[in-house]
Amino acid sequence: MTQKNNSFAKIISTMGHPLVTVPFVVIFLLFQTQPLKNALFISCLVIGIIQIPVLINLTKKLKKEKIESFDVSDRNERKKFYFLVLPLLILVNLILMFTNQSKDLIYSFLFATILLLIMQAMNYFIKSSLHVAVNVYLGFLLFNLNPIAGILWWIFVLMIAWSRLVLKKHTTQEVVCGFIIGAICGSVLQLFI
Repeated sequence: MTQKNNSFAKIISTMGHPLVTVPFVVIFLLFQTQPLKNALFISCLVIGIIQIPVLINLTKKLKKEKIESFDVSDRNERKKFYFLVLPLLILVNLILMFTNQSKDLIYSFLFATILLLIMQAMNYFIKSSLHVAVNVYLGFLLFNLNPIAGILWWIFVLMIAWSRLVLKKHTTQEVVCGFIIGAICGSVLQLFI
């Protein structure tokens, strides 16, 4: 039974990785309003340009067995990841601000950037679960568009949290910390959109 649990937990954990879930939500958002579609298309291009070399670099290190998985457990590797991704998100925010996009979209990406900055700062004290934080935050975005989709996503987040604990990728404290950070950023975002 434990082996089955571990196999299922690995699938859920992989599905819950922000590199998988963020593009999924972006695809969902592409079918919303025209301003969202245009801005997200530009944003996807910008994020894709940076994410491709990040993934190539991680794949090389996985092959050389320098890191165990795409979770990037090593603190130095996590720093490198943030230093690549944060400038990208800042660039996306600037693109959105200067291309006359809707305020909802601008605020959504701005709070996503703030979320990552908080997670990076928190990692100096506790290795919070980025999987949980990002997906809780995405749940708020989806809930704003469709309450049923938001609730279903939060159920998925509980499964992600369970998988991280079963695989011993995070402690309960780290999962709760990620949940709180994602919920704070997501709920404050609701005041703006």
